[in-house]
Amino acid sequence: MRIPAFIHLPGDAIATPDATGRLARLAALALRVVRVRREERQLLEQVAQMDDATLRDIGTNRWELRAHIRSGRVTRADWVKAWRGAA
Repeated sequence: MRIPAFIHLPGDAIATPDATGRLARLAALALRVVRVRREERQLLEQVAQMDDATLRDIGTNRWELRAHIRSGRVTRADWVKAWRGAA
């Protein structure tokens, strides 16, 4: 028996993942990683040039500033979200 071409079989409706979109999201995230690391390095260099008196006037210390600057890093969860399409 011949099946007409306009009848969809059960496996026909499965959506394939969009590889182009996935690669674009990962490339965008990789670019973001490069930007964040560059900004982080520049900020850490500026913090290193500050003396302790200036940091006390601001009300912080080097370690708190380092932790705050590094909190903006791209995490493994960000990579997973980009891979799955949630980012």
